[in-house]
Amino acid sequence: MRAFWAIARTTRQEALRQPTIYLVTACFAALIVSAPYVAYFAFGNERALISEMATASLTLCGMLTAVFSSSDVHGAQGGARPLWYLLARPIGRATILAGRFLGVLQALGLVCLVLVAALALALYLQGELALRPVSGGLALVALELVLMAAIATAASSRLPLVGTTLVVFAVYALGHMNPYLSERMAESGPAGVWVARVYRLLVPNLECFNPAEVLWRDRMPTAELLGWAGLYAASYTLAALGLALGLFHKRDIA
Repeated sequence: MRAFWAIARTTRQEALRQPTIYLVTACFAALIVSAPYVAYFAFGNERALISEMATASLTLCGMLTAVFSSSDVHGAQGGARPLWYLLARPIGRATILAGRFLGVLQALGLVCLVLVAALALALYLQGELALRPVSGGLALVALELVLMAAIATAASSRLPLVGTTLVVFAVYALGHMNPYLSERMAESGPAGVWVARVYRLLVPNLECFNPAEVLWRDRMPTAELLGWAGLYAASYTLAALGLALGLFHKRDIA
């Protein structure tokens, strides 16, 4: 257990040494803080517009952070020597992978805290003093980011930074188009119905984590909705980590 926490701490430190993460976070934080000046055109829906801009920025910045963090610790550039050192010790690869994933989540959590603080400042500039009305949307985004971090960890087990980035953003795009594409596939005939089922099984439906409806209707999501979203995210997160473990076992560290 001590090795698990040590790996997580080392992973977080390695990830936070990257200046790219600070640059990306600063850019998105500045974008969020400037949102009130764009919200003047919202015609009474300023808080919803600011919140949606912030959650979109949080999602994009979070995915980039997960990609950079996981690629740094698993990829050939930053991961070779640490992996040699860890594999030379009596530590299972599952422990290494779980520690790495937790370290990526820790780095991602710190970035998210900065952007949530930027959102609080933006709402304050707009005249809002509480985050509670948007906390439901933030919870959905957090679940999505945990899932995307697991996918980034799986992809980076075999791919370099560019490949990991392409996989993560492809899954993000296909996941949000899941309801539309699967419906169109099912309309093409019996073979299309089978393909749609496989597509829905392999590609997570990320529209489950879309906070737009919650933010624009200015209401908290129900506990049932958050519970099912959490269970759905946990299922695909475990599946992605299982895939990552299989890929990591086959990886030749040389």
